[in-house]
Amino acid sequence: METNDRAYIQEQLLRILVEHCPVGGKHIDSNTRLQQDLDLDSVSLLTLALEVENHWRIYLGEAPDDPPQIIGDLVTLVQKRLREQSDCSE
Repeated sequence: METNDRAYIQEQLLRILVEHCPVGGKHIDSNTRLQQDLDLDSVSLLTLALEVENHWRIYLGEAPDDPPQIIGDLVTLVQKRLREQSDCSE
């Protein structure tokens, strides 16, 4: 499985969420809202961002006025950064 595959990225994001953020046993899918459904506060969102960056060794660089709102948005952002990273290394 490729590391920039959507399903793989989402699986890894869910693992990171469970390990590092207070999500309890909540159902999480690509449409799950980070703040409204998972109740992630600013500290939890920062922790999530840092863990994602460390896991994939990328810089998310999300727009401060338009951060990812749902899991699917975060998956898309990670895919984009991985593609950019891959393009730079070629």
